[in-house]
Amino acid sequence: MTKLRLSKIFIIVASAVLSMVLLLGCVDRPTSTPDDTTSSYVWVEDPPIYQEGMTLMFRDEFSGTRINPDNWDFQIGMGSQGPVNPWGNRELQFYRRENAEVRDGNLIINGRRQNIIFRWHGNGNAEELYATHLPLDQINFNAIPRLEGTTPADVTVLTSGASAGFSNQVGRLYMAEFSSVRMRTHDRFSQMFGRFEARISLPDYTAMWPAFWMMPERNTITGGGWPRNGEIDIMEARGRDPYHVTQTVHIGAGTNARHRWLGRRPDYRLPEGTTIRDFIEYRIDWHPDRMEWFVDGVSVFTLQAYTWRNPPGAGFGGTTNENPGTSAGWGGVWYNPETNPNLNVGTNTAHLLRPDRLGAPFDHPFHMILNLAIGGVYDGHRRPLDENEYNVHGELVESRFEHAELKVDWVRVWQFDEYLEWYFCFDTNTPMMGE
Repeated sequence: MTKLRLSKIFIIVASAVLSMVLLLGCVDRPTSTPDDTTSSYVWVEDPPIYQEGMTLMFRDEFSGTRINPDNWDFQIGMGSQGPVNPWGNRELQFYRRENAEVRDGNLIINGRRQNIIFRWHGNGNAEELYATHLPLDQINFNAIPRLEGTTPADVTVLTSGASAGFSNQVGRLYMAEFSSVRMRTHDRFSQMFGRFEARISLPDYTAMWPAFWMMPERNTITGGGWPRNGEIDIMEARGRDPYHVTQTVHIGAGTNARHRWLGRRPDYRLPEGTTIRDFIEYRIDWHPDRMEWFVDGVSVFTLQAYTWRNPPGAGFGGTTNENPGTSAGWGGVWYNPETNPNLNVGTNTAHLLRPDRLGAPFDHPFHMILNLAIGGVYDGHRRPLDENEYNVHGELVESRFEHAELKVDWVRVWQFDEYLEWYFCFDTNTPMMGE
């Protein structure tokens, strides 16, 4: 049984539907709230908010003094693939809890030029040993207890993210040149269907890869995890392009679970005079038969369930760069809703992924993720600038990267009242749709 975990900061809007569901006993309700006398967190009661036809399920306004641990979990290090391919995207940063803070009513995710020396233990375990702004050759290793007896020659520096020329070696020392944050609501809050939204300001430095996205709370499709069980990207951006944001889903198509992505092209261009540095509301409305993305209340893309039931290569049009000849091929279909808004609408009920689950893989709860990656595949393995960049007129275009901030004003999740009973009575061991 999926549990709804609430703290004082969450406000559940009373409704007849919700009351009926609770009376039926389909959800475990909290019996206590955090103890202010034993916690260093200052709890703030935010004023109630309402939306017609919806019930508020999750809310974090970042009104307290620290990040609420009942809402957010932190992913640390380099990911399961380790230094040879950080986070599966050849990213450059080491994720740390210390880079996140609450300031002036906002969550702040700090991306920094910062040397993080760590030891790789395998199985996704990267143990941070030392964080510094000093160059590697200026670090006095013998003055650091956890590094005593080693030298700079013992440290492999991750300079490109591709990590060519070596493999993960258990026990070896590595150094990332950047640090940042990846935080999620996993094991704290997840939901199937509904409205997921956040008001966010993004950094506009080269190689910044900010994202607000969702992953499955658990894998319900056998034969692999990602991408076969789905990914929903509410918003991604490239820091060097402050005028565009992207919206995408990822699936694993066919019997060999080839990676396919479905999204809009061209990338949505923000209104004149607006850049990603401004606070903008990013949102997705997720229904059983479609997903619709919004930017500051403007609908920018709709994806019908038909499309993820019939992934690339299944006979619908679009611009594709898929490679069906290889079992591990990457490829995708990009839709331009301005020139052909009906491209992803169809009547074929076939499902190449799971014929017995017509909504798969988007028919089970997903949790939210906020992160600021640095480098990686999304923008061609670019590095942050190591030197100031000037144009032909000698004018400064972009400074050497030292520090960037991703700021979040609030995160909210609503459930459409018509799906409330599905949400509260969802059995995480049994798919709801297509049965």
